[in-house]
Amino acid sequence: MQRLNETMSDTIGQGWRSFRLIGGIAALLAALLFRRWLSAEFGMFQSLGWVQIQAPPSTSLEWFSLLQTNKFIGLLLLNFFDIVNYILAALMYLGIYSVIRNHDQAYMRFAMFLTAIGTAIYLTSNQATNILSLSNQYFASINDVQKQLILAAGQYALTINDPVVFGTGVFWGYMFFYAAGFILSIGILRNGPITKWIAVVGIIANAFGLIYFVTSFFGPSLSIIPALGTAPLNLVWYIAIGIQLLRHMKTEA
Repeated sequence: MQRLNETMSDTIGQGWRSFRLIGGIAALLAALLFRRWLSAEFGMFQSLGWVQIQAPPSTSLEWFSLLQTNKFIGLLLLNFFDIVNYILAALMYLGIYSVIRNHDQAYMRFAMFLTAIGTAIYLTSNQATNILSLSNQYFASINDVQKQLILAAGQYALTINDPVVFGTGVFWGYMFFYAAGFILSIGILRNGPITKWIAVVGIIANAFGLIYFVTSFFGPSLSIIPALGTAPLNLVWYIAIGIQLLRHMKTEA
């Protein structure tokens, strides 16, 4: 019986160590694919000559036109590739949980619950592929009435897809995800064994993320402050967490 228990314990421990490997790799990939703010991206694309328009699209017709002329840029600016980033970041969170899961268990499980809910909401709320489909339908249609209906549907989808519109699925997906990162960072700070300064960076980065979406709705003029802080800090946090998770692969589960 003792040998059986030891075998089961080793198997479970190996499983958690595998999560650290997966989480570490996912964190580094997420850092590589980390999303910059739309305005910064757009300016870079303009300087490279990849887009010819002078400002990011605002109406459904402008978005439809961009998707027809440059599908990749259109999908990127519609946050389609955030879907990949969300999945990678969720795996990173799971890796963090595998290290600190035995401490403050209720809070750590709540953080993983928020991660699962936030990821699911975002994946089901992202409208990039829907807007692309509407774009194709619009330019394939020869009926003016149908075109107007498609434009209206596109405008509605754009509203749903805007993360700073309070109450949308994308908004809550971001909020739950940043809240989970904030709780996990506090768990790291309180219990280790991940380096404490990484926890501090995570707390500040995720706090800025939460503040950004709140201020974007209630005080748009103030949102630039957390916006400038959360992106670089999150990038540092992802890289540092990835390295730490890979270092802790062989530690006790």
